[in-house]
Amino acid sequence: MTMRPRSDSHQDGVDRTFRTLPARVIGLGLVVVCVVMGVLLTRGEQERDLSVLTPIAVMALVIAVVWVVLLRPCVRLSRTGIHLSNLVTDVDVPFEHVARIGNRWALEVVDTAGRTHSSWAVPARRDYGLRRPIDSYAEATQKGRARESVHAEHVRGHVEHAVQRWQMEGGRTEEGQPARVRWAWSALGPLAATLVFLVVALLAG
Repeated sequence: MTMRPRSDSHQDGVDRTFRTLPARVIGLGLVVVCVVMGVLLTRGEQERDLSVLTPIAVMALVIAVVWVVLLRPCVRLSRTGIHLSNLVTDVDVPFEHVARIGNRWALEVVDTAGRTHSSWAVPARRDYGLRRPIDSYAEATQKGRARESVHAEHVRGHVEHAVQRWQMEGGRTEEGQPARVRWAWSALGPLAATLVFLVVALLAG
């Protein structure tokens, strides 16, 4: 039985979303900590008859940064292309314009124009453990499966499989849709809003 990486997936190669588990756990943990600290600081400021806007604004900004750095980034596969959500940019590469998939430092998509698009959400696998002799192939395979996670080498295989599936289904895509990079307003919006909120809170305090 082959193990698959943890992802928000519905069908093999179709509408799959890849994020690393540590990023999700750390990100959600930081959000919870910020909410708790915000509540405690707000109560403390209220008891001293001080403005509660500044601590709330600071915690909101921290949560926005956590969203941008840890929770929003992902790699998503659809029926016709690959979508990379990075820090403040989004990249859409239709399968028709995928020239090569790499995984040296992170998941990398090279389009037919020669541009390389790297994924912030899916880094290359790093094995910092000490290597030791393996007694049998079965033991090596079992340990390798146990360590499977969302990393560039593994997600690269899913992307290549999705491209092959798209080709087998006829390779149909919308005309005039090359690879494109655009600003991610779902990241820039929260950052800008919380920064403005913080400035207003500091001026009001």
